[in-house]
Amino acid sequence: MKTLFINAKVWLGNNSFTDAIGFDSHTGKIIFTGNTRETKYAQREYHEVVDLKKRLVLPAFTDGHCHFIKGAYVNSQLNLRNAQIKMTSLTR
Repeated sequence: MKTLFINAKVWLGNNSFTDAIGFDSHTGKIIFTGNTRETKYAQREYHEVVDLKKRLVLPAFTDGHCHFIKGAYVNSQLNLRNAQIKMTSLTR
């Protein structure tokens, strides 16, 4: 299902905003961003149109973090994942 949010304040990053944003719920992707004038033509392609009454729309934030002590411990160990064992025969 395609949903179009209109009459909004959509943050696009880099201090830029737009008035509308369209989503495809099957793919989870943004398929439209535009201003109020452009939404008049785009509304026909959507199953649902929601008027947000100038509310703010922000992207979902992902939490990228690190556990410093455990990360430092793991990185201080010798990594032998790609090491190969070479067998040689010893003769006397």
